Amino acid sequence: MKKILVTGAGGLVGYDVAKLLDVNPKYEVFSTVHRKNIDGLKNIIQIDLQKNSVESLKVNFDYIVHCAAIIPDGVHSDEQVAYVNRCIDDNIIAYCVKHKCRLIFVSTAAVYGYESNILLTEQTTLNIDTGYKSEKRNSEIKIEDECASYCILRISSPYGPRQEIMAVMKRFIEAVYCREKLYYFGSGARTQNFIDVRDIARAVLKSIEGNENGIFNIASKNAISMKELANLVVKIGKEEFFTDSEVCAGNNIDPQENVRVNIDIRLAEELIGWTPQIELDDGIRHWMKSMKRNGREEYNVGEIPFYYVALTTPSNPIDLPNKLCFMLMQGEDGLIRQVPNEMVQSYLNLAYQKGSEITGLMDDNGIGKRYADDFIQYICKNEKNIANRKILEIGCGTGYLLYELKKLGAEVLGVEPGEHGIEGSKKYGVPVINSFFNPSEITEKYDIVVFYAVLEHMQDAGGFLRDIKSVLSKNGKIILAVPDCEPYIQAGDISLLVHEHWNYFTKDTLEALAANNGLSGNVVRSEFAGALYAFFDEVGDDKIVLASERDTLSAYIDKVERSKEKIFNYIESVMQSQSLGIYVPGRIINFLSICYEKVPKQIRFFDDNANLYGKYFPGIDIGIENFEDFVRNPVDVMIVTSFTFGSTIKEKILKSGIECKIVLLEELFR
Repeated sequence: MKKILVTGAGGLVGYDVAKLLDVNPKYEVFSTVHRKNIDGLKNIIQIDLQKNSVESLKVNFDYIVHCAAIIPDGVHSDEQVAYVNRCIDDNIIAYCVKHKCRLIFVSTAAVYGYESNILLTEQTTLNIDTGYKSEKRNSEIKIEDECASYCILRISSPYGPRQEIMAVMKRFIEAVYCREKLYYFGSGARTQNFIDVRDIARAVLKSIEGNENGIFNIASKNAISMKELANLVVKIGKEEFFTDSEVCAGNNIDPQENVRVNIDIRLAEELIGWTPQIELDDGIRHWMKSMKRNGREEYNVGEIPFYYVALTTPSNPIDLPNKLCFMLMQGEDGLIRQVPNEMVQSYLNLAYQKGSEITGLMDDNGIGKRYADDFIQYICKNEKNIANRKILEIGCGTGYLLYELKKLGAEVLGVEPGEHGIEGSKKYGVPVINSFFNPSEITEKYDIVVFYAVLEHMQDAGGFLRDIKSVLSKNGKIILAVPDCEPYIQAGDISLLVHEHWNYFTKDTLEALAANNGLSGNVVRSEFAGALYAFFDEVGDDKIVLASERDTLSAYIDKVERSKEKIFNYIESVMQSQSLGIYVPGRIINFLSICYEKVPKQIRFFDDNANLYGKYFPGIDIGIENFEDFVRNPVDVMIVTSFTFGSTIKEKILKSGIECKIVLLEELFR
């Protein structure tokens, strides 16, 4: 078996090269990285090739694919870039000369300078104007002079999901992802030949398998202007990210305004048998589909309502969007998370201050009191002596829970960024800090820190837990509640997805998160309201635990796609001849928003929550009715969406004597 060394496997080109070669049974592949760990590759070697020779690896390589280099990034000086690359190149070339192994050298088409509009062949006069280009060319000459077997690949504008330098392609895709405007410079007429890194990896493989020595251009067959590229990225972004980005002319001039790149790849086609296979639009789409965070693939759910609060009109306040794109990922700990997004976070900070969906979760009437009473029972079960204990509640809402704990003899303090915290403080007579939780502002240590439906709102849930540990007294406890997402994940239900929630916990992933952040304790499923209750205390050392459900997101995605189809088809079939109502519509709003560009006004919404009566969900022009409205004017079919109270609502409708077909949402999922 031939041995291959791929240098720079942590980079844009090197990773795809190593990945392609790794699965080839003819080769044993070794991949070098520098200050970076790479998942999914075999035989990874962490080494600084500027300071350590290839000889130190003590492996006799048959081939070296040399991708390692510092790319001009505006951080390192031109001199630094040239020096480091020269040291690395000399190291690799010396080994190949000594051991007579074949060298595949990844160079750059930038050596042409792109100063003219002529056809750029391998014999075209070069235009060397930077240290980076000069070093690449000097290494090319050295390889030609000293190496017995080699192939030099001049790559034109590579792109792919692992790109770190904010080149034009990455800049455009990131802008679309963040729903920002795309700006091109000058008239946008300058052209480039972009090449997908997967096509480059194929060119490397062809170079290894062939015997041709020489320099070969590796580029796409067609160049594209910057303006055309921006429009193409927006077009694909609308399909993949549901973006509303638009293309705009920037204020900056383009110093290469008149450049029309035209790179000749016929030599590579004729001598090494390579031709590009991936069209530009397919490459862009692949990048968008495979955008990654923490090594996990992202899933684009679609546009769902933002700021889940009932409104007096069908539109959010002017400074908040009605809908926003929603994307999911799964971390190394197994936890399903919303993909970090600064724009979403900024809107949420504003929404929290206005008062979020959960403002009335605990109060002294209705269902809010039932939430509070059940959670208090759990607190008292795990902390027998509440009297004289110092309790801090984070995200205390109106302060009702603290009010009840104070009645039991506890010394209490609340933290709440919403205005309702001030109002509740006055109503219940409990002290409340009206801001987001900041451990530096907590001047005392607390025996118990409690929070209900808060941890799922924290983008950095682990960091939040560590901050809480810093305000705990010795032997202090954390007692919390989060939504139990496992039934929804198993069903393929997206009703639980809301921009307010960054994390979607199951029993296993909540336990793993706690253990990874130096906490131990117990997690139980509440018999009320589909919640997970947990108490944790601090342990001496962090205990690294990974959750067992490593591929949950993939399975969930498959179920979601099937669920969307089932719900959509059922609603369409009913509405052809019958009237349709939805009881507790908040549970199906996400499905409706994704399946319908405009939710049919023939659908009627019903809910027993008096706070919702006569109001609207963001962006949906359907007023919410109550049970009395249903009795006076019934529908033929009612979909009851609540998992927790579905059977109660069904029984209530049946007792009314109204002839109405009742369908529970979980039945549609089955």
